[in-house]
Amino acid sequence: MVKLIVRGLAPAFGLMLVFLPADAVPAKPGGSSHKPASPAASIPGKDFKKQLITPFCGRHQDQQDQQGQQSGHKFVRPQRRRTILDAKYALGAIGDTIPLRATLTLDKKGGPVPSQMVEFRVDGQVVGEALTNNKGEARVDYKVPNKWGPKPVSVKFLGNHKCRGASDNTNVGTVRSSTTLSFGGDFANKGSPTRLSGTLKRTTDGKGVGGREVAIYINNYKVTTLLTDSGGGLSYDFTPGLGSSGSKMRVKAQFLGDVLYNPTAATDSIKVYPRRKTAYLRWASVTGMYGETVTAFAHVTDGMAFPAGKRLSGVEVNMWRERGERWAPPRVGSAKVGSATTNHMGIAMVTFTIRDKPMKYSLNAHAEVAVERFDLNKYNGLYGAYLTVLPATVDLKVTGPSTVHVGDSVPYQVTAKRTTDNQRVEGLLVCVANSGCTKTDQSGKATVSYKVPSQGGTGPRQVEFYNQADDYHVKSTTKITVTAKPSVN
Repeated sequence: MVKLIVRGLAPAFGLMLVFLPADAVPAKPGGSSHKPASPAASIPGKDFKKQLITPFCGRHQDQQDQQGQQSGHKFVRPQRRRTILDAKYALGAIGDTIPLRATLTLDKKGGPVPSQMVEFRVDGQVVGEALTNNKGEARVDYKVPNKWGPKPVSVKFLGNHKCRGASDNTNVGTVRSSTTLSFGGDFANKGSPTRLSGTLKRTTDGKGVGGREVAIYINNYKVTTLLTDSGGGLSYDFTPGLGSSGSKMRVKAQFLGDVLYNPTAATDSIKVYPRRKTAYLRWASVTGMYGETVTAFAHVTDGMAFPAGKRLSGVEVNMWRERGERWAPPRVGSAKVGSATTNHMGIAMVTFTIRDKPMKYSLNAHAEVAVERFDLNKYNGLYGAYLTVLPATVDLKVTGPSTVHVGDSVPYQVTAKRTTDNQRVEGLLVCVANSGCTKTDQSGKATVSYKVPSQGGTGPRQVEFYNQADDYHVKSTTKITVTAKPSVN
């Protein structure tokens, strides 16, 4: 409220009108009085004006983002601040994964704009989106395709209610990728085909490079040009002549490079051996009881099969048993039983202890002959070779009284040992004739009671002890002699 006060002045000055706020006029006698209000409470200040024209557009948000702000009775909506998006030039080799970067800031006098989404396009295709970090930088990874030349990059920020959108353009430059090439073989034999193989790869991501021509050289002479397959692989079969001189064969593969890939080459030196021979391996079946130590024999000869061929000494022979798909159940997987080295007679004696469940198994063998000199011919008989496992016998030892009375129950201790390996047998059911049975404990012992019958009268008699057969043991018996006396009851 404003009061108009008119005061009279000298005629030379006319009238003077003075406008004063109501608060500035003294209260009338008996009237109310109050504290003058601060001018800042009703007049917008510089800070408020700055807030209207410099809104945040990052992750820090104002409580009046959408509503605008009010000055007195006038509604003022914040102005959208101009932003600048700066796309960075990138350079990468074919197949490499490189970062694409762009920086979002306020106008030239402003700072970075964080937490805003920036879209990246290459050749018009979206390759990713990323949020700006605290420095206003957004980054996406881009794999350089198999395409030569610069690729246009466009970046875009769509803006929000406080900041205007922005965009920028740049390029991804392309350089050739380095390559690696492997090529060679293990060995060669005169008069026999030798497989030489290799792979052409790019170093940027290790991926094979297909559809490229690679020249092949042997002993410095170009013999052919190969085209790599889709995985970058290549192979070449070469047969050294019988008159090949020297013990080494030098091989080389060369890729001359192209617009996408740098050139590379690979070399190898391969030892050339005489023409390959045939080594013959023969072995026979073996039979034994569970727990028994047995020996399987194998013969290795050169040029002809045993016994006519030349004996090969110092050759390792491995044997294994199995019951595969051709067997009726139960089937058992392959397991090595043992190995041995041939002596001066070309004989390998493979000795092992049978620990497999009693049944029949296929018995297989392999001789570790020098592969650069021999092909291996294996033959195990017209009907094959087998390992036949039989149940083991058991030795029963009985201790107890030698004099008994008719009608009494007399305890006897029985100890069960396997005859094949002299091991005590646990869980074997041990019995005494016309009485009871008890299983042996971990020490192979069992206590059984013998009920002395009245039949047979008094005097010497034989008592039979035995074990019941199971999957691993046959029935075995033993007898002791006791003297029966009349009953004491």
